[in-house]
Amino acid sequence: MKAKTSNTVRWIHIVAAISLLIVFILYNQLQIEAVQPFQGLAMILSLITGIILAIPFIRGQWRSFQRKRNKG
Repeated sequence: MKAKTSNTVRWIHIVAAISLLIVFILYNQLQIEAVQPFQGLAMILSLITGIILAIPFIRGQWRSFQRKRNKG
């Protein structure tokens, strides 16, 4: 059951990261003049959010890699 839960969480992270990337690309394509001053802020926020979303995924991959290596 635990493996299924972590797998679900992993997929949620992947979907969230992809959707964040799509939103970021669309935002850059639109470039509304009224939002120009906040563009840098939005970029920084999306970058931070992306990193936060990626951390558990990377950590899980690293653990599975170490497990495979330890088995021989």
